Amino acid sequence: MDIHAFIDQVVGDWFSQKTVYDLAGATNESRKCNLTVIPLAHEDAAIAPLCQTCRVDPSQVGSALKFQWDTDKVDPYQSRLQGESLLVLLKSEGGHQGSFIRSGATAVGQYDLDADGVLTLTQIQDPLKLSDRLWFAAENLRFRTGLVERAGQITHTSFYSEIRRLLK
Repeated sequence: MDIHAFIDQVVGDWFSQKTVYDLAGATNESRKCNLTVIPLAHEDAAIAPLCQTCRVDPSQVGSALKFQWDTDKVDPYQSRLQGESLLVLLKSEGGHQGSFIRSGATAVGQYDLDADGVLTLTQIQDPLKLSDRLWFAAENLRFRTGLVERAGQITHTSFYSEIRRLLK
């Protein structure tokens, strides 16, 4: 599988459950949400400002995804959270390693899609190092883990299980 096949598999509507551990504060949080992943055209108006912020030439855009989430009607016992973010993969040779940018960040990150189909995204935003791993257990079941490091110490971890919604 190359990065383009992986991106195609990510697109869709998902039911997501996450648990986040704040190791420094010794707390955790669990949430459920609806997550929609939408492919964007290279010319999408949201991409150029992100490229400018990260000092990337827009002609280097390879693939772009918009992530939208909404916790409304999923868990009535927690406050509603809505939002969206962009992930833009830059053109690369070979389709297994390359660079990316994402909204909310000012630095270019690196991705690696290994032989087992696990995508690792790593981004350094001084003083933080952000690492995410995504993989599919089945076509409609994926997992994600995240680590946030500060000064070489892990401060936050997260685990997501996500099931693709096939019917609306």
